[in-house]
Amino acid sequence: LVVPTSGSTGDPEGVLLTAAALAASAAATERRLGGPGRWLLALPVTHVAGLQVVLRALRAGSAPVPAGGDPADFAAATAALGPGRRFTSLVPTQLRRLLDAGSATLDALRSYTAVLLGGAAAPAGLVATARAAGVPVVVTYGMSETCGGCVYDGVPLDGVSVDLVEGDRVRIGGPVL
Repeated sequence: LVVPTSGSTGDPEGVLLTAAALAASAAATERRLGGPGRWLLALPVTHVAGLQVVLRALRAGSAPVPAGGDPADFAAATAALGPGRRFTSLVPTQLRRLLDAGSATLDALRSYTAVLLGGAAAPAGLVATARAAGVPVVVTYGMSETCGGCVYDGVPLDGVSVDLVEGDRVRIGGPVL
């Protein structure tokens, strides 16, 4: 697949992701999160994070449940996931809006096995606020070229290597590339 980059270091570009790299990323995420579950799709599938939600859900044997941008939609979509292990991926702006939305949405957030948070650096205190409210946030780091998040809560996924090079550059290797 070809997915767009965010363009955070220049103009957005298309990145070619192989089937093997996408599958390795989905499998490594499933292992890190302790097994399969149902996935809520709250991100666009035109970017790698939303695409990975679809692939992870299919790997787990179900279709992802889509959620609209409104916090009430998020709570209703969460309920539609049914019981059991639940996962979603959010960007920091979404998490802030959901935390501020009130009790039904906060209860929905708390019901997840993990809420993957990536796409941008989280503002100071956001992760602490969410975790203090009982939301199981997992902070992810990655990029389009790594099929999305490849480091969860500061620990690389199985098979991924992360090294600092020349002081301020990061070199990432592994099957997710």
